[in-house]
Amino acid sequence: MLEYSEENGVSVVYFQHARILDEATVQTLGNELVEAGARAKTGKLLLNFRNVLLMSSSMIGKLVDLRNRCKKNDIKLAFCEITENVAEVFKIMKIHDLVDIYPEETAALTAMESL
Repeated sequence: MLEYSEENGVSVVYFQHARILDEATVQTLGNELVEAGARAKTGKLLLNFRNVLLMSSSMIGKLVDLRNRCKKNDIKLAFCEITENVAEVFKIMKIHDLVDIYPEETAALTAMESL
C-alpha cells in the first residue's frame, strides 16, 4: 500500500491510495508506517501525499501516532505534496503544528538533508 525510496539519506514514503477511508486500509497503512519509521536508517522520514485526495480521521490518528513514535525515537518526520482537501483537514487538525510540511518533495529533501 506504500512505496518506499531512499533519497539523499532520507527515507521517502509514497501513498498509493487516493482515498484512505475504510478501517481495513487505515489499519494496514498504520502498520506499514510504523515499519517505515523503524526502517528510517538515517533518522529522517518524509511522507509524500501527492496521490491522496481524501483520508479519514482514523488515518489522521495513525499519522499523529507515527509522529509521536518518531519523536520518541529521534526520527525527523516531515510531510510533502499535500493535496488541497487533505491540507484543509491538516489545517483544522493543526497537523502543521506537529510536523513540518513542504509544498514539494525537492524542498522537503533539501530541508531534511541539513538536519
